Amino acid sequence: MNIKILMGALVLALVCVVALVVIAPPNSHSIHGPDFTNRDVIVFSDEAFMTEVKTILTDSTEKVESFKRIAPSNKDIVLIDGGWLAAGGADSPSKDQIKMWFDSNIPLIYVNDDLPLNKRTGNNMVYCTYLYPDGDATLYLPHGDKLNEVLVDAYKWADDILTATS
Repeated sequence: MNIKILMGALVLALVCVVALVVIAPPNSHSIHGPDFTNRDVIVFSDEAFMTEVKTILTDSTEKVESFKRIAPSNKDIVLIDGGWLAAGGADSPSKDQIKMWFDSNIPLIYVNDDLPLNKRTGNNMVYCTYLYPDGDATLYLPHGDKLNEVLVDAYKWADDILTATS
């Protein structure tokens, strides 16, 4: 599949999700506190960001690992730092690898690369996507105004999907 078509489809899905988020009831997916489910999160970024993610998700999981130590499986959550990826991060995944994970029903959390990490605020900083085994895809925009709120909500979303599909 052409990556331009895939990216176009993701943008279209994003527009639809934004419309749904605006009209959805406020408690349709709220963050009333994280649940500790201890799901594996594989982080594609540098050590500093991985450490920050580990700190942010401490109430949700103890299993935040660098991609250098563990390869993703369909029971894991993959978190990709777009800024690190765009800067040509060492050993960064190829577009084919990312597509393979998507096709393998691995929830993907993508941290937007448009802003430096310390300036990312609001729910436009993180996008989540998942391909269900039946072929339906979903795109999710986590709730929150700060990176820590958004990543906790993104983790909960991905964990809920993995729990429901297992």
